[in-house]
Amino acid sequence: MYHWLAVACLCALPFCRVESRSTVRNPQLRWTGSWAHNEQRRVLSSGSPAIVGITDLLGRLDKHRSAIALYRRLESIPVYIATDASRNALISHYPLEDVGNAAESATEAPPAAAVRPAKHMPKAQQIVQEFLQQFADVKEVVSTQSSTHDLSRMKRRIPAVVLYFMDPNACAAHVLELRRQGKEAHMARTTLADYARQVDNATRKFDPILLPTSEALVSATRRGKGTFKGTPIFTTDPPIVVTKSETSEGGFNPATDKLVVFFSPESAAEIYRGAWWKGSVKKELGGETVRYRILPGAGKWSTRILVSSLEELCARIKTDEPYWTSLIHLEPPTTAADKHAQQLFQESENKGKSAWDVLHSFRVFFNY
Repeated sequence: MYHWLAVACLCALPFCRVESRSTVRNPQLRWTGSWAHNEQRRVLSSGSPAIVGITDLLGRLDKHRSAIALYRRLESIPVYIATDASRNALISHYPLEDVGNAAESATEAPPAAAVRPAKHMPKAQQIVQEFLQQFADVKEVVSTQSSTHDLSRMKRRIPAVVLYFMDPNACAAHVLELRRQGKEAHMARTTLADYARQVDNATRKFDPILLPTSEALVSATRRGKGTFKGTPIFTTDPPIVVTKSETSEGGFNPATDKLVVFFSPESAAEIYRGAWWKGSVKKELGGETVRYRILPGAGKWSTRILVSSLEELCARIKTDEPYWTSLIHLEPPTTAADKHAQQLFQESENKGKSAWDVLHSFRVFFNY
């Protein structure tokens, strides 16, 4: 008798686990067993520590997967930093003698997002609405407020920072200015994913600061008449989608289309005008031909440019809306490098080639 009871318990155990996991990831209501009164109760309760622990674990796993997917998206966006001879990022210096020894990160890493189950992807017709709700008209930017500070009375030390530039020409000017001051500086290309990882790093000793392009700042702040917090990103209304399909038409199709997020308002307006005039715009992206088209609702040649914050979008993805990583396309900035930036890039490439030549010569010597 005890033998059969043990077997029955073991057989029932997998079903109990499946039920707990499915209800935790999908916190829905389940029946109490009283069909007559149609009574319901929540699966999660303070009296179930095991269930709460599983909820916390699954929430953390969802958050980890969301962060990895987000970093992969951000890998496609180039940014630029100043480095030393060893290609280590230069920490910005300040004209204070005591800062070099004492300055560390003056701000803490952002608090961990609340651990909660990931939401399900909304229906296709709701995706575009929720996407546009993330953005606001540029005219709605908060007005500027002036304030006065006495630097001699400020007790807080100036933090050590690493500057990430979205404009290669601005980074080149920064490197040349450091050289003019007698500091060895070089220019290196990295990605927005590196910046995002540093922001999330709780043990960092510096503050990563991302500097958008000047046109993005001018547009987001209404030519300095307003304030903007974060890194400006833009879209159009109605939004633009990018697709590899030649037959994709009509409304948004999550299987073939991705909503385009721009880092430049001018790029958004340019692609919109081209797609409105020709029906679609074709470009080479990652060795493949893709097509940009406007979703239904474009009645005018011009469009409203909407602005949002990259940090806010990333927070939504890492909290409980990971599905956005599969629904959006981040369009890299199209700022062309000037002659100074090109020279610094060439200098960096030549330095890499010379190191490879030295390694190759050692290899030939030992083989000989």
